[in-house]
Amino acid sequence: MKRFFVLLLFFIIINNSYGELIPKRLLCEWTSNPLKVTVPYPEFYWEVEEQSAYQVVVGISESSLNQPENALWNSGQIASLLPIVEYGGRPPLENGTTYYWKVRVWSLQGTAGQWSSIQRFTIHSGPMPHIFPTVRTFLNFGKDPKYIADKIDYTFRNSAKQYSENIIATNYSLICTMVIPSSKADLLVQYCVQRGLTNEGILEEMFLHFAENAEVTLHVGAERADNPRETRLIKGWDPRNDRDGNGQVDKNEAANLVNPNATARKLSDARIPIYFWGPPNDDYIMNVGHPEYQNFIAVMYAPKQLSDGDGLYFDTVPTEFGGSGMYSSRHGSILEYSREERLQGKWLRDMQMLFAKIKIVMPSKFITANGWITADPLVIDGYQAENWIKLASSLNSWKRSIDEAVAHNRRGHICLIQYNPIYHPVYTEFGKKLPVNYDRDKIYGLATYLLAHGDYTYFGFGGHPYGYIEDLWFNAIEYDLGSPQGGYFLFADSSQDNDSNEKVNLLKNGGFEKGDPTNKPADWILPDKSELELDFNVYHSGNSSLRIDRTTTANNINKQYVTLKPNTIYTLL
Repeated sequence: MKRFFVLLLFFIIINNSYGELIPKRLLCEWTSNPLKVTVPYPEFYWEVEEQSAYQVVVGISESSLNQPENALWNSGQIASLLPIVEYGGRPPLENGTTYYWKVRVWSLQGTAGQWSSIQRFTIHSGPMPHIFPTVRTFLNFGKDPKYIADKIDYTFRNSAKQYSENIIATNYSLICTMVIPSSKADLLVQYCVQRGLTNEGILEEMFLHFAENAEVTLHVGAERADNPRETRLIKGWDPRNDRDGNGQVDKNEAANLVNPNATARKLSDARIPIYFWGPPNDDYIMNVGHPEYQNFIAVMYAPKQLSDGDGLYFDTVPTEFGGSGMYSSRHGSILEYSREERLQGKWLRDMQMLFAKIKIVMPSKFITANGWITADPLVIDGYQAENWIKLASSLNSWKRSIDEAVAHNRRGHICLIQYNPIYHPVYTEFGKKLPVNYDRDKIYGLATYLLAHGDYTYFGFGGHPYGYIEDLWFNAIEYDLGSPQGGYFLFADSSQDNDSNEKVNLLKNGGFEKGDPTNKPADWILPDKSELELDFNVYHSGNSSLRIDRTTTANNINKQYVTLKPNTIYTLL
């Protein structure tokens, strides 16, 4: 009888421990039950063993959460592996008001878990501080910290803090990349040895590696116009070539490779570079999804970088590996991120979780990053748009840049939006050579900012190599120009972008992004019984594409009328 009782008790314990998923450690803006949330659209975070989907509800009282369908915001069931979401309700949350929220998740098998406990938060959002009445300013670096303190609201030069307590100064840091040798590399060596990961040096699995040989074209040395770009072959690593599993491909194994397209003799030969600094210096891309590298950044590197100042700014942070800019030459096979994982957004999720770990450690500090504008959810406090606008932009890209900044500002994201002046041999060596004088170009940049600016936007100066704020400054920034009233409109019907040869589409809804209530493309004339419809599940760019289902050989003509000018050349694509 006693044995039966013990076995029954053991079964009950096992059964209960296996029970339904319940999210734990709920955080709003990276704090538990915060009394002062400074953004109108906060982010929510939770921890759970596994997750294939989630549902978050927000209400004005605890009892209002008992009926999620009647809550202030009910996300519904959202398929996602990421335990982070930004408030998406309408209307925006109000200042001085306390709200309540809870979350539940679905297991990887699709079983719904239990609701979490209820958490609360109070909104106290407002405009960021600024020196001048209309324009908030930011600067990457700059020469004279005293000059910066008199003119700039947000800077990456922490030395300006000694001249102004009000300036926001964040320390420049790297999160996705590693310069060797550097103080960061030395700190990572120390971490690896202390944790017992290595006897000396950095754990090799913390770097990213090519899975097959790849040619990479990069600047040699700093990213300067007068520095050459060079193409080098980076050898790939395939573990199958290391048949004895000793970490090296010996002569016998190299003579008969399982994968002849991966010729690295050891894993370190396959590291993916970001610059060719040239021996003894190198610059590599890190495996941001490695748990030990994430822990190093969150608990050791970031706190050390934040020895003083108001926060951290992370440079070179793409939302997907293999994206734009200096990453565009590296679409080859990556050992740590398969093509399928990259298409499913694994790099972005790993970066979001890494940023989340940093914010949990330092929730009250400002964290911004370069190139993070398209991340959703943002996780950190804001982004720098290094090439936000330039005079050579087409109207389409100009409009897109403004609309993105406005949307981020509405949600309380810090927007460090930067205009890129036309070419100057000293100040902007990468600028476009256009027949426009420098003063006019500056006013254009300021006017563009004014169309987008709000409580969280900052106006930035110049491009590489930076450091010329005293020469780029112009006094119009200091005048009270007021806020723009109403919306804006495109004042021309075509414009060519020198970078991409992009032209304004004269067709309304030419990308089929808008649909009417019957799921037909807006602004198009459809024939009777047309089987033309929007397909929101399969697309090549944007959020939707067009699908034509034909059950007969007859052609359906779908059309719209466009006003054209005489003696003008148009392109039909």
